Amino acid sequence: MRRVSSAQVGGGLAEPAVRHFAMLRDGVMAAGCLSDPVAVATTFLDGVTGLL
Repeated sequence: MRRVSSAQVGGGLAEPAVRHFAMLRDGVMAAGCLSDPVAVATTFLDGVTGLL
């Protein structure tokens, strides 16, 4: 994973995006253990795409 500075994400604060990503990641880790990992991975990637 590549680190980006706040200047690289439009000069604004990156903190809200980081919190959103952490929430997605944590949900995926839990759901991947309890559900279909392929469906969870697809949903996660869709969320990351929306975040970007």
